[in-house]
Amino acid sequence: MTGTDASWCWDGEQFVRGRDVPASDRGFRYGMSVFESLRVADGVPEFFSAHADRLRRGCDFFSFPFPALAVEEARGLFRGLNGEGFARIYVTAGPGGPTDSVERPGVWVNWEKRERRSVEGFRIGIAGGEFVPIFGGLKTGNYWRNLEVLRQARIAGWDDAVLLGAGGQLVSACVANLFLVEAGRIRTPAVEGGVRSGVLREWVCGEEPVEEVRLEERDLWAADEIFLTNSWIGIAPVLELEGRTVRSSEVGRGLALKLEQARHTGLLS
Repeated sequence: MTGTDASWCWDGEQFVRGRDVPASDRGFRYGMSVFESLRVADGVPEFFSAHADRLRRGCDFFSFPFPALAVEEARGLFRGLNGEGFARIYVTAGPGGPTDSVERPGVWVNWEKRERRSVEGFRIGIAGGEFVPIFGGLKTGNYWRNLEVLRQARIAGWDDAVLLGAGGQLVSACVANLFLVEAGRIRTPAVEGGVRSGVLREWVCGEEPVEEVRLEERDLWAADEIFLTNSWIGIAPVLELEGRTVRSSEVGRGLALKLEQARHTGLLS
């Protein structure tokens, strides 16, 4: 298959190419959906089983029937796609009223061809105001707040921005998880603060001893090193925090190299 993007809808038995989300679907009307984003390289989705498990958890949280067959069939949609791409799998509440139970969840898959930027690292800022994570940091269709903060960050010349939650605790970046390194200790905000427990975040926690703790803005400034993770960028060192040079990027670059090696050996599918 060639082209720059594709979309599919599950019709109850198979995926149908190119069907739009109906306006009656509560994922469209109210943002009642859960999703997972994943990198696809030459037709192979990375960490597919881990992403599928997170979709299941999200469905369980909202009492959606989990469409196990559809999610597993989604894996095969990417075969034949060339180069790198970015995919999302959505499970929506389907048709019904705002308080009705979910009987027939919708399943939608989008894929777009992308090329990763070749950058030495990220330049980030700190977002103003208090960020209030919803539903314990689950990935849902209510994502606009993150993207609006990201838009403002880009206007300011940053690649991303750090979100501060209640009492000034660190949550994450707008579209990535956050890690700090100080005196050799790797720390990341605890999920209790509303962190999205992403696949790459868990991969890092499985590769290195990582402390999941409450962190505050002062910890950000005291860090020797900062790096970000998500399914598209992988592991990205932070070079500057609001114009101030971050002292090191050794741990993040080492993990990024280990991730690339795992990709080449086919260990991430």
